[in-house]
Amino acid sequence: MLKKEEIRAFLGETCLAMMVISVLSGTIITFHYDYHMPYKTTQFITYAVPFGWFLRRLHYWSSEFFLIFLILHTFWHLYFDYKKHSFFTWLIVTLSVPATLFVMFTGFILKGDLEGLSALLIMKNTLLSIPFFGSYIIPFFINTQDKYYLPFLYHCFIIPLFLLFSTFIHLKRIFSKSLYTLYSCVLCLLVAIFFPLFPSFPPFSTAQALKGPWFFWGIQEAYEFLSPFMAGIVMPFVFFFLLFSLPLLKDEKPIRFIFSVSVFVYCLLSIYFIIVT
Repeated sequence: MLKKEEIRAFLGETCLAMMVISVLSGTIITFHYDYHMPYKTTQFITYAVPFGWFLRRLHYWSSEFFLIFLILHTFWHLYFDYKKHSFFTWLIVTLSVPATLFVMFTGFILKGDLEGLSALLIMKNTLLSIPFFGSYIIPFFINTQDKYYLPFLYHCFIIPLFLLFSTFIHLKRIFSKSLYTLYSCVLCLLVAIFFPLFPSFPPFSTAQALKGPWFFWGIQEAYEFLSPFMAGIVMPFVFFFLLFSLPLLKDEKPIRFIFSVSVFVYCLLSIYFIIVT
């Protein structure tokens, strides 16, 4: 039976190892990527660059594993030891979750395919749905002259630098648990070799149903029942605001119960979205 500290170390070290693999593979891909022609360069990297297909798979799967283990690691802190940390430390840790969700969402956009273009339009319409301030917020996320420029900037530079900053203490000891790191690297390499990426639809093509990234499915289904502002802005904001402020509350049990119910409902929405589409 694994002890709590061993589970915590496994989640943390695996999460960090996946982040390092994702950043390194993404850095190499960036040298071949042109945000002016996202779809063409993505295809060029996959089929023309030596081992480009492997680098894209490695970047994709390491990012997926990083998000999964980051969520598990955050929930571990939520239910066991977040009180051991200062509010600033807790804030940095929890901010890493929406930052990772956003950087992966921008990566989904930067494919430049039909799904990525649709995701970009959904983000634009969701931001425009914000009363009074929507039109002023848009320029911080979408450039009217080159719509892929700002997603590229966030995905390749701004958010990765924040994630590296937020985990720099852990990075100093990432190889202290060499066995966990080795297991993580081997797992990621095997998955990248044997599991291909999902096929992309050209941006000029048509499709009956499009799916966003898996962590977006619950929100995508919520759009059917709620306004874009409620589904895409209010719901995530309230959830993360409560999560950020948890250490400041005297009685955290009701909030943790709300989190548990919210995650359960979100998973049900995601499953329902998979079924109906």
